[in-house]
Amino acid sequence: MFLLLILISISEFSFSFKCGHDKIKKIPKIINNSIVKNNTTRRLDDTYHPISFFIDYTQMEKDSIGDSTYINLIKSAIDSTLEIFRNLIKVKRTEKLLFSSPDCYEKIKYYDNQITTTGVDYDIILIPIIEPSLGKGVDAAASACYLNNDNRPIMGFVLLNEKYSYTKNNAKDYLTMLLLHEISHVLVFSDSLYNLFNYKGNVTTTKIINGIERKLITTSKVKSIASQHFNCSSIVGVELENQGGNGSEGSHWEARVMLGDYMISTDYPEIVISDITLALFEDSGWYEVNYYTWGLFRFGKGQGCKFLNSSCVTSSESNFEWDFCDTPDEKRCSSNNLNRGFCYLKKYDSELESHYQYFDDKNIGGWESVDYCPITLDYSSNQYYFKSSCIYGELSDEEKNYPSSLGFKISENSIYIQSSLVKSSDIELKKYAEKRAMCHEILCDNDTKSITVDIGDFTIDCPTDGGEMEVDGYDGTILCPPYNRVCTSEEYFADPIKAVLNKISNSDIDYSINLNENNENNENNENNETNETNESNGNDSYTIRDSSHKFLEIGLYRYILLLFLYFKN
Repeated sequence: MFLLLILISISEFSFSFKCGHDKIKKIPKIINNSIVKNNTTRRLDDTYHPISFFIDYTQMEKDSIGDSTYINLIKSAIDSTLEIFRNLIKVKRTEKLLFSSPDCYEKIKYYDNQITTTGVDYDIILIPIIEPSLGKGVDAAASACYLNNDNRPIMGFVLLNEKYSYTKNNAKDYLTMLLLHEISHVLVFSDSLYNLFNYKGNVTTTKIINGIERKLITTSKVKSIASQHFNCSSIVGVELENQGGNGSEGSHWEARVMLGDYMISTDYPEIVISDITLALFEDSGWYEVNYYTWGLFRFGKGQGCKFLNSSCVTSSESNFEWDFCDTPDEKRCSSNNLNRGFCYLKKYDSELESHYQYFDDKNIGGWESVDYCPITLDYSSNQYYFKSSCIYGELSDEEKNYPSSLGFKISENSIYIQSSLVKSSDIELKKYAEKRAMCHEILCDNDTKSITVDIGDFTIDCPTDGGEMEVDGYDGTILCPPYNRVCTSEEYFADPIKAVLNKISNSDIDYSINLNENNENNENNENNETNETNESNGNDSYTIRDSSHKFLEIGLYRYILLLFLYFKN
């Protein structure tokens, strides 16, 4: 039986963003004075409900910054973003939010009249404004400014850059993911909130990794889900960003470990919602989480403890070929096989610090935001936000001239696969006989755990473990991705928004793993991580059933429900 491939529409959900959370945190008032408790609220009941937002556009409309097209785009993107949150997280209700003299952010002078008079019957107030002072290179910034008696944020603001390029193709989709990122800073993901979590135990710890003292999130569900994803039973925690200033440090995931998650700090062309990030919401004690995001986060998947604790490249050779590269400008697929690009390496003006020296030339390194590790980056475009998407991207001039027999096709069922295949008998095709990132339609076969790739007028059956293959009648090779990196047993959605909005109730997911169990398949247990970091915190045992290990067993009722949702959309 063929099962549809789970992909991310990079045109709709993968993006590159620049977060200015550190810019906001440099304003002392936001750090020291604005995050205070509002003692007028109390819990109404212990039942969790989908989170509700009151959006106050009063200041934005008073400012009259930006034209009507941009303002309408902001409102539309906010609507889309809030629908995602309503499907992801739930909270316990409080009484109406009433503030007699709110002081959320220095440039917010006007509030909706309901906030200061009758109160609003919502879980959180969010105030978006267009901010000219963010400057070039920062698309947005956000922070919480009031908490309730449980320390949960109940008011926050989002600053959006006046210079946002809203005329590009896919501008709304980019902005939606940007807002998802920034609002997550308001709700939970900020080092100014960690010590306020309703969590019994240490939220963070430090550890020396690759010669650098790192800060890690060590909460139980984060560790549990990350342990399963990376295949590392002795995991200490998940690293936080160690670069980018006081705000970025500790308020984003470390991109070297979590590249592709929407809560890294800076640009990357394909971003998804990971269950690891959702676990932080639940570990805060403020939210109940609707888990399982269709297995779309794949960076470092199954690579073992070595991926977390060692260098990306050693002696000029990549230690993890699916996630890091080592050949400058080589045409490559992204680690999720959803984007095409090139291996980013550059020669810096001076020697890199010793722990970032991966190559014989000590000035050579990759992207700074990923600890100078070399990764696949896409090509920029003045017209598109998601130029290199295999789902809905823009063809390059070279790709426009590809003959149909090469099988290059942009569609919802396509992924990028590295290939140099050309028909041996076709002399005209010899000019294409070089390694290139090709977009091919595929099908995932759950019975054989294999991938079928459409190459023009014929198909190739890739083995479960993937690998480089030759094909009869063709010159060159094709690099098949492993089945577990790109396939899942669940229903297909073209992008993560649909995956979130049509997801299975979290009651169907058993998220648990005993962190003290020895993982017989973990080839990197020689790291001898101590078990002290994995001792039970009263909440450390969860079972994770991921599509790459044990497929979800869905009853007939859920199956019918999924079919209904699928055809409805």
